[in-house]
Amino acid sequence: MVAKRQAETLTSDEHRELPHLSERLEKLQAQRIEALAAQARLRRTSLPELMEKFSFQMLEYV
Repeated sequence: MVAKRQAETLTSDEHRELPHLSERLEKLQAQRIEALAAQARLRRTSLPELMEKFSFQMLEYV
């Protein structure tokens, strides 16, 4: 859907759906970071160190 938005070919329905999908992704990303932070605390390490150790990357979307 990102490619369609960039190409300006989204349908009306897709335009209406996009904010909801973006909000859902944002909430899932926040939950993911919370879970990783909890895991880092259990391992007595920092979140960036844990993410690097296990090759976690932030999800990017526009």
